[in-house]
Amino acid sequence: MKKVELLAPAGNMEKFKMALHYGADAVFMGGKMFNLRAGSNNFSDEELNQLSVIAPHISLSIIRNFEVAEKRQVELPKELVGIVKCPNPKCITNNEPMQTMFHSIKASKTILQCHYCEKEIDVDEAKFC
Repeated sequence: MKKVELLAPAGNMEKFKMALHYGADAVFMGGKMFNLRAGSNNFSDEELNQLSVIAPHISLSIIRNFEVAEKRQVELPKELVGIVKCPNPKCITNNEPMQTMFHSIKASKTILQCHYCEKEIDVDEAKFC
């Protein structure tokens, strides 16, 4: 028996998070360079990799001409700016109006380190800005 998959549209980061929140197993989306709707606000390549913080095991199906042209695994970027909130209450990013910056630690693909206070957090525990 074939597994049924719940597929939902996700035209931007907010819609992507909402689709996952409501139980979507997969999402379909357009990118900046491959999209059926001219002028729509879709994901850039950088944003596609940022999805790895929200859904680390997601795979993307890139659709061109109404067919799956390519399947891609997202990878945690080396740097995340303005996406993850630092859990350290004494971190400058929690006390001054500035963007957060985290680096992924190479030894582990799921650990992020704050650029400013060096606090380490697991991707699964990350809270978003």
